[in-house]
Amino acid sequence: MMPQEPNKVDIHFIKSGDFRTAYINGVFGGFTPRGQLNIDFFSERIPIPTKISYVANQQDQDKVEMKEVDREGKNGAVREFHFGVIMDMDTAREMRAWLDDKLRQYDEAVEATLK
Repeated sequence: MMPQEPNKVDIHFIKSGDFRTAYINGVFGGFTPRGQLNIDFFSERIPIPTKISYVANQQDQDKVEMKEVDREGKNGAVREFHFGVIMDMDTAREMRAWLDDKLRQYDEAVEATLK
């Protein structure tokens, strides 16, 4: 094994047992009573029905037509919250810098493809 450089620090990345990836298209949050930032991530979608009723009509020996006659459930839209994070202001600033860097990289890549 080779000796490690004096100022080198190895950081290992390990996913916890409850790690997951979620599609999100919105955030909601604010500050905790201790002054930390709370961010809850959600996705918006139409509501899933709780029940749909059909009438079955026999068309012939091999075909049955199903016609929806009733639907129960919520109207409007649903914001389904997937997870939340709480962080101090230093971490929030680091996260903002990271996001700004990723957005800059994305914009440069898109611009390069347009040339």
